[in-house]
Amino acid sequence: WVCSWGKSMLLYILAAALSAMPADAFQPVLRATGSARVGLFVGARRCQPLALVASLSARRRGPVHVQMNQQQAQDDLIIKLAEVGPLDLPSAASQSIKQVSNPAFFMRIATLSDESADEVQKAKLAALASNLVAALEVVVQRTDERMDESADVVQQVLAAAAEEDGQFELPLQLARVQAMREALLERRHLVDEGVLSCLFAYMKKAGEDELDGMVSIFQTMLQQWASIEVLEAKPGNAILERMLLQAPDNWPLILKEGVSSDDDKDALLTCVQSCVEKVVLQKASGSYGQRVQAEFLREMIAQIRNV
Repeated sequence: WVCSWGKSMLLYILAAALSAMPADAFQPVLRATGSARVGLFVGARRCQPLALVASLSARRRGPVHVQMNQQQAQDDLIIKLAEVGPLDLPSAASQSIKQVSNPAFFMRIATLSDESADEVQKAKLAALASNLVAALEVVVQRTDERMDESADVVQQVLAAAAEEDGQFELPLQLARVQAMREALLERRHLVDEGVLSCLFAYMKKAGEDELDGMVSIFQTMLQQWASIEVLEAKPGNAILERMLLQAPDNWPLILKEGVSSDDDKDALLTCVQSCVEKVVLQKASGSYGQRVQAEFLREMIAQIRNV
């Protein structure tokens, strides 16, 4: 069927999602969104982020100890930022944007200033409070610019998947998926955390508006990006490379034709595990890139095991 929304609905989704994105959208974290979560695959299970389990002795120390550690970490960050020059402060602040953009952070600066007996340190803390406001304004401005650039990349790739009249025919035809893949390959150096963050925001907005057709298009884009990244790792297995060049809907047939014994299955799973080590574990922990690759390879492993 041919979507009735076309370009106007796509622009609506992009504009609405862009305006709803927070200033810290480019500080990626894995957030649980309950039943509203939209993954790379239809009916995907909630992606559980990797977490470090605290030792029993650490848990026994209780919330007071944790709170003291958090305050000490905050104080250390304040002292560190107080030594940073005004020109370098925006970059330094952006690395800890969640902490420094919290009003409590400024309250703590004032408290440390009042408690300090060192006049030089008092002056540094006063300057930090003043300079930090200007630094956050610069960070927000840069984020807005990056969001615009990321939105342009997403729109360019989506345009490659549209028909000549700007409409989207769903499910996407093979030629349109291939055109999307080629557009991603051409812009591979531009697809960074900002673009992935932007894409997740659009997909979430489309899911909330029950535009399942647009969700499937965004999922296809993420799947194509993930397969390109894994192919770059040179998996060295003909069946796996064939799967990476095909849509996930074709994986069962490829596996049926290519896997005829347990040895074949084990060899394939070993190659996928190698890709996890080469691709997923090399991504920044908690990043959107790691999240996409983990879910993509998890689905691939599940299908291989079901053969």
